[in-house]
Amino acid sequence: MNILYAAIAVLVLMVCEGVLVGYHEHKAGAAEVKVLWDADKASVAKTAADALAAEQAKTIAALNANQGIIHDYDAKLSAATASNSDLALRLRHALGATASCSSVPEAPGVPGTAPESPPSGAGSVADALAAAITESELNAAQLDALIAQIKPQLY
Repeated sequence: MNILYAAIAVLVLMVCEGVLVGYHEHKAGAAEVKVLWDADKASVAKTAADALAAEQAKTIAALNANQGIIHDYDAKLSAATASNSDLALRLRHALGATASCSSVPEAPGVPGTAPESPPSGAGSVADALAAAITESELNAAQLDALIAQIKPQLY
C-alpha cells in the first residue's frame, strides 16, 4: 500500500509540475504575443503616419500649384483691366474730341476744318468701346469660373 501511496504522490507531483511548467510557458507565450502585438501596433502607426505625411505633401503641392495659377490669372486680369481701361479712356477722349470740336487742328500739308456733319467713325468707335466692354465682361466671367473651379481644391 505504501507503494500505492508513493505512486499516487509521484503522480500528484508530476501533475503539479506539469501545471506549473504549463503556467510558466503560458506566461512566456503571453509575453511573446504582447511583444508581437506591440510591434504590429508600431508598424501600423508608422504606416499611417507615412500615409498622412504623403497626403499632406500632396495637398501642399496642390495648394502651391493652385496659388501659382491664381496669381497668374490675377496678373492677367490686372493687365486686361488696365488695357481695357486705357482703351476705354482713349475711346472716350476720341468720342469727346470729335463731338465737341468743329475743326481739326492744322498740320503741315493738311488743309482746313472738319465737316459739320457727325463723323462717320463715331459709330465704329462706339462699336469698339462696346466690344471692349463685352470682352472685359467675358474675361471677368471666365475668371470667376476658374476661381470657382480652383477654390474647392484649396479646402
